[in-house]
Amino acid sequence: MPPVSPNYVEDFCKGLLQGLPNYAAHFTPRTSEEISQDAILLSEISEPIEFIVFPNPTTGASQAGLVLPELSTVSISVIDITGKVQGRLVRNQVLPMGRNVVNLESEPLAPGVYFVQLVFNGEKLTQRFVKQ
Repeated sequence: MPPVSPNYVEDFCKGLLQGLPNYAAHFTPRTSEEISQDAILLSEISEPIEFIVFPNPTTGASQAGLVLPELSTVSISVIDITGKVQGRLVRNQVLPMGRNVVNLESEPLAPGVYFVQLVFNGEKLTQRFVKQ
């Protein structure tokens, strides 16, 4: 696997936010090992896809950004650490190929660790999400 750019996540988020007024992104530096681990997880699925939750951690609203390789039926859920579904952001919705952004309203959630799970075309990806 080729090395992952240290700015990979930051560049991806900035690309998602291009053209969206009133949004700003703040990034926490990560080690190259952490970035490489994320890239390995993304490369293990059959289709290339990008999926990230930002900002993370958050005290308010966040977004789930995803880049789909093709028109896909998608479900996105928020799951607490006990495995209970706390909310469904998208349920069996067809999203277009390319960049997509879904709002994640975290205000009703208690502070803690959650998981945002993306299911598309039979594949599952999960991102850890912290509500402060």
